[in-house]
Amino acid sequence: MAQGVRVRRIDKRLLGTWQSDKARTMKEIGPRLRKGSRKARIFDSMFGKLRICFMKDRVYTDFKGSLEATNYRVLASDADSVAVLYRKWFFGKARIQHIHFEGTRYWVSIGPYREFFKRVPNRKKTGANG
Repeated sequence: MAQGVRVRRIDKRLLGTWQSDKARTMKEIGPRLRKGSRKARIFDSMFGKLRICFMKDRVYTDFKGSLEATNYRVLASDADSVAVLYRKWFFGKARIQHIHFEGTRYWVSIGPYREFFKRVPNRKKTGANG
């Protein structure tokens, strides 16, 4: 195995809730699209709507109110990224996804583009009942 690469059951950097970062994603993708084009309008309407919550071995997604849950497994990780295997997601096929961390954000490849996600802060519990 390559030096600096680890295989772990859990990568704590993933754990928690992440929101698609439309502003950051469109900042990168926007200049590559013809302004006002059908593709630009579709992309603009799509990003910012996906929320992902990674637990120890399950991942939950919410895209415009459509909720899904599936198992995932960490295949490998290094200082800047983690590779995960999703099961029964993306039209029922297993899929490996490489997640790249940048501070409180991460990005994933979607074809020739990158979609960015930002961490959603945990809600602080207040009072006796949280």
